[in-house]
Amino acid sequence: MTAPAITLLKLGGSLLTDKRDVEAARTAMIGQLARQIAAAEAKLPGALIVGHGSGSFGHAEAQARGLSRTPVRASPEGVAAVRAAAARLHELVLAALREAGARPQSIPPSAVMVIDEHDTHAWPAAGLEAALAAGRLPVVYGDVVLDALGRARIVSTEEVLAAVAASLRGAGQRILRAIWLGETDGVLDARGERIPELVAGRDAVPAAAGGAAGADVTGGMAHRVRTALALARRGVPSWIGDGRPPDALRHALEGREVGGTRVRPAAEPAQQVGQLTDEDERDGIDA
Repeated sequence: MTAPAITLLKLGGSLLTDKRDVEAARTAMIGQLARQIAAAEAKLPGALIVGHGSGSFGHAEAQARGLSRTPVRASPEGVAAVRAAAARLHELVLAALREAGARPQSIPPSAVMVIDEHDTHAWPAAGLEAALAAGRLPVVYGDVVLDALGRARIVSTEEVLAAVAASLRGAGQRILRAIWLGETDGVLDARGERIPELVAGRDAVPAAAGGAAGADVTGGMAHRVRTALALARRGVPSWIGDGRPPDALRHALEGREVGGTRVRPAAEPAQQVGQLTDEDERDGIDA
């Protein structure tokens, strides 16, 4: 089954929650973003897959339980607690999307994602393709996943969306672009000024791009930029922007981004967009 070109959207945990507190959901913002998604989805030139961060839910619990992106032997109780915290925010996002008129389909990474002994991610494409074919809106999020040795590790939403992109590419689908929304106007340099554009193969992750405020176990902006550059090396452009202004998300989905940072391939002919390759090192994406 072949779906139209797919847009990947990440709603950052800093946007959905106050990461300086514990389980502090920004319910008004979640509702605002959900309404923009529902309004724009029907007008998109292709399909949409939404991922969201765990913010002060999953990150705070993971920090308390000693879980991060490094595989560790963790207690089943600790793993369950982190998963439950992430799922609580996930349910708030799903409820807001349903209330806004969207048709979200929850796909928990821990139920389908596999990590082998080399820390390579795999995501079966069938469930995603079935959801898209049925007109549903797949929604994924950062989660705790076990590797082949039984160790637990946090898999960020960036890694989840990168694995989704690689899986769909392998199934013959086309990834049009990725949109990454947080609470800053794109990627900032050492002077705090916005970087309008980053080009794969030319630019590295800016030294000033660091972690997020509050609890964060996945790497914050630096991790997001690294993933966006990895996608761009494989032909998928990104836009990293501020999701707080009214209609910012809707405008981005409609291709009318304001401000932010564009992350693009070195060469961007139309036939390359969305064509992921198996080349070079993994930087947040697996082919």
